[in-house]
Amino acid sequence: MANYLLALASEKKSTMVRAWAGQDARSIPIAGGHLFVIANGSTIRPDGSFFKGYVIDHERRTIGLSGGAYAPDARSHMEGCYVCAQPEGKRYTIGADAFAQFPMLFFAEHGIVAVSDSMFALTKLRKYLGLPCKIDEDTALARSWLNAMAAQQLSDRTLIAGIHFCPPGTTLSATAEGDMTVERTPARHLFQNDIRNYSDEIRQGAERSVALISTFLHIPDARVTLALSGGHDSRVCLAAALKTGGTIGIRSNVNRPEDLAVALALGEKFGFDVNKKMAGKAIIADRAIPQHQLERWFFSNAGLYDPLYAPVSGRDLSLFNISGTGAEMFKGNYGWRKISAVARIVPEVGKAFRRDAEHGLEILGIDRADPHGSEWHYLGYRNAIHAGRSTMLSLLTVRPFLQKRLVGLSRSTLNAFPAPKKAAPSIVTDLMIVLNPQLAAEPFDTEAKNLSREFIEERTRVLGSVGQIEPYTVCGNPLDDMLGFPHGFVDRLGHGTKSRLSSESIAKFASEGWQKLPQELQEGFAGLLSMVEQDLAEPIYAASRPSMAAGKLMAFCLAD
Repeated sequence: MANYLLALASEKKSTMVRAWAGQDARSIPIAGGHLFVIANGSTIRPDGSFFKGYVIDHERRTIGLSGGAYAPDARSHMEGCYVCAQPEGKRYTIGADAFAQFPMLFFAEHGIVAVSDSMFALTKLRKYLGLPCKIDEDTALARSWLNAMAAQQLSDRTLIAGIHFCPPGTTLSATAEGDMTVERTPARHLFQNDIRNYSDEIRQGAERSVALISTFLHIPDARVTLALSGGHDSRVCLAAALKTGGTIGIRSNVNRPEDLAVALALGEKFGFDVNKKMAGKAIIADRAIPQHQLERWFFSNAGLYDPLYAPVSGRDLSLFNISGTGAEMFKGNYGWRKISAVARIVPEVGKAFRRDAEHGLEILGIDRADPHGSEWHYLGYRNAIHAGRSTMLSLLTVRPFLQKRLVGLSRSTLNAFPAPKKAAPSIVTDLMIVLNPQLAAEPFDTEAKNLSREFIEERTRVLGSVGQIEPYTVCGNPLDDMLGFPHGFVDRLGHGTKSRLSSESIAKFASEGWQKLPQELQEGFAGLLSMVEQDLAEPIYAASRPSMAAGKLMAFCLAD
């Protein structure tokens, strides 16, 4: 679910914001006006300091959870999954984690600044304030391509003119009178600072992965699980998990026989069960289908992320999942090429796509013609938004690959495997080898992924090994970190979207969204509407083409 909304308003404007936010908002006096905070389970101090999520401080060997005494500086862009803010004199500064796993969208108009992870909530506020919610036609055209790269933001520009997305490294600084400045740390500086030795960085990255998993294992009554496939990414996570010596719940998809076969073989050889209960409890959270899935999608995804992803709601807050999210940053996802090369694939909207995507690179401080621009773009947008959808289910997913220094190493001239091809050796395989060379030598789901013993022995000589790793200190209680907006706020704003994700309800909203398009764009989107009406079938598969087509059209319902 979407998780927060912050609004700054002058004394004069505060009355309107207070009336809209209702009893669910906490109002805090700040210089020149008021800060309004709408969020569950957050750290909010009397001076207006705000922190939601969790932060990893490797230097202090600490994981700080919202609700605890430790909170990051808004300008620090540390690892984890969080949004935070603090007063600085007459200004209020807002920032997020280094990989933007916790989204920040904002507008600053007519003396009011609002920041949220929900474009739906921001458009509701704009309409209440009498501000326009017009479709940005160039952005809409650029994102009309049914492709993973265009399934979310291509730049800071969103489908609604005046609302902006913050990619990694963005800091917002605002006053209650509505003055806003946007500060950006260039991606190369954020991720590539001070990389000196390849083997040292691999060992440190492996050690930090083990420490992170071990820390969650030491949370009282916690159960930590891992989804094991037949590929490289999840096996690195398994290698780190086995290194802790703790009990991990290993699960594998019974509907993917090639993955399950690999997982069962590894379990037999390395002594762990697959798809078994932990302490009498299932290793998949006790879940219930939300009664209003459509409402959940609108709040969390509309305008930001096209696939109709609305996960079931977990009730077991002691269950933490280890995820291999982020490995594509080292292996490549779009082919290590220029944006212009990607744009040539889709000549119908290639110019609009290229213009927006290359602008997205510039926002990251990367040259439009960078030969690996596609992967910098992946880091700034798809990794942030697609991977960040886990915040709909938990703010505490364990992600060993999301390390700033490993990203820097992958872009460094020191990288032993620059721009690797699919299934080829990479930083990912080196992490696996340094953690557990025996595990790395076992077969994968395809022969192309297998690593020879000669290769593993050679890499082991270069890389060394990892010893015993102690867990970090935890500051705060994970059970205090409540997902979502307050229920009353959702009930008020979500009126009209309270439905399950059915082909009927989706087709209805897709048609309404299409009708809001300017006439000159309707023809270009007519094919997507036909796909929704003719090809969308239940159960809804979030990543299917009809699902993404529906999400693109439904997002236009946010417009006037």
